[in-house]
Amino acid sequence: TTATTITDPASNNNDTVTGNKVIVADACAGVGPFAIPLAANYNSQFQVHANDLNPHSYQYLLHNKKINKININTTAGSKENYKDLTCYNMDAQHFL
Repeated sequence: TTATTITDPASNNNDTVTGNKVIVADACAGVGPFAIPLAANYNSQFQVHANDLNPHSYQYLLHNKKINKININTTAGSKENYKDLTCYNMDAQHFL
């Protein structure tokens, strides 16, 4: 699994204080062993993008997203409860 974190160097790593989200891209996420816990446990701190080319892994990634209640009955306006995970089913080269 390849995970890449992109942050603004000028932010001085105060993202949780300023309310900015850290963007995480998992290019080969599989069923989500890294992406799911990150999105589920750190609420509004991270915007997670998870990708896997295998259609079966992608379906299980979506299933794990659902059973972990990520992006279910939440809105972007409620920062405390908003869990952000976007799933993709494409080649990692195109994903990145």
